[in-house]
Amino acid sequence: MVKEVLKDNPITISEVSEILTNEITQRKEDEKRIGYAQRRSFDHVQKFSKTNPEQAKKLRKELLEHEKVTPELAVKLTDLMPKEKKQIRAIYAKERFALDTEVIEQIQEIINKYR
Repeated sequence: MVKEVLKDNPITISEVSEILTNEITQRKEDEKRIGYAQRRSFDHVQKFSKTNPEQAKKLRKELLEHEKVTPELAVKLTDLMPKEKKQIRAIYAKERFALDTEVIEQIQEIINKYR
């Protein structure tokens, strides 16, 4: 049981998939049972991950180089990989600044490189 959070680092669904795959493989080798929550989490990330972990890391890193992308937004953009400008605008809706069309197009170009 976790008593305190030592570090908070947002990661993509693809990276979660990699971690769970390693954990499940290790448990099977050790002949331990996989818990219900782990099975459900693994099924979820397998269904909804859009890239492999290496591509997700590269995309997130490239998005973070852009001045209008925070670590949390980079993860969200990597997980969702929006195809349309209005989807990117929706992701930024709760931010305290508005994006102009040029910035949205730059972000969209970065994401399109990894499709």
